[in-house]
Amino acid sequence: MIAFNPTTSLLFGDTGLSKVEVPTLILAASADKTTPALTEQVLGFDKLPNPKSLVGIVGATHRAR
Repeated sequence: MIAFNPTTSLLFGDTGLSKVEVPTLILAASADKTTPALTEQVLGFDKLPNPKSLVGIVGATHRAR
């Protein structure tokens, strides 16, 4: 699964991420004000089972241009 700037806290709650059963790649954007990287992607990343990857893009936002 590839998740682009997901809102993990609202979608998965405290335990939902630990139940994911497929390899997961999460993309986080450092300047995203809609789904802030730290609270929505980085903190939730530890709750995902392996295999997993987290990619951060410095200066990127939530909006496509």
